Amino acid sequence: MRKLRFWMMIGVVLLLLSCGGGRKGSPHPPSPGVSPGSPESAQQGAHEISLSEALSQLDALATPEGVDESVFAQLKEALGEALRAKGVSKLASKPPTGASNKVNDLELHDNGDGTYSLTWSYRN
Repeated sequence: MRKLRFWMMIGVVLLLLSCGGGRKGSPHPPSPGVSPGSPESAQQGAHEISLSEALSQLDALATPEGVDESVFAQLKEALGEALRAKGVSKLASKPPTGASNKVNDLELHDNGDGTYSLTWSYRN
């Protein structure tokens, strides 16, 4: 159960990180050599959805098989609160893609006290 909670929290963190950081305006610029408006550019940019749509999708999520319903409900509520606290009306539904956006140094560290940390370099 402890490992399940750990991986669920990792999933929540990754979801929050993919939400665009509250930035407004256009998606990330394309990689060098990619023309704006090209199919490659569209693949690399973040895709926006409204906050209300994201919250509706979150509410509609069913508890996965083998997961404690109350824990899943708490995680959904915490994510909903975090999304509302951003104070924005649009969110990124997908992280940008393309070689220039890939994290290539993700590391899992055992803190020695029963907890773990993920570290990586910021890419934009």
